Amino acid sequence: MAILRGTKDNFFSLIKDGITLAYFSNPKTEECQITRANLESIEKDIKKDITFVEINVNEEKKVVDKFPVDISPTIILF
Repeated sequence: MAILRGTKDNFFSLIKDGITLAYFSNPKTEECQITRANLESIEKDIKKDITFVEINVNEEKKVVDKFPVDISPTIILF
């Protein structure tokens, strides 16, 4: 499985069932790029049923506005 792209159309259905790690990021920043690389590594090695979802804070304002995301990266576990 890979890190999924969260959008206003799919995000809430992605977090509905099971465990989901939501990663709110600004892909243009170095810190977010490093965090994504680390999450990709964890996602590959993990032996649990966890869905990884990345939400671009610049493109998905309707999702971001629902959560306390003041800085990126922000990680929320559902």
